[in-house]
Amino acid sequence: KTCLVVGHEDHGITKATLAACDSAVFLPMYGKGLSLNVHVALAVVLYHIRHSE
Repeated sequence: KTCLVVGHEDHGITKATLAACDSAVFLPMYGKGLSLNVHVALAVVLYHIRHSE
């Protein structure tokens, strides 16, 4: 089973939550943007999961 945990653009998730995860994904940022909107970041990850099956 898979559970996706997404965090706030500024704060992310707590260290305790991250420690409870088996793996983590970080999206690198290029260019002028400081972060992706959390919904956009989740959409990128879901697209990748769906198309890598």
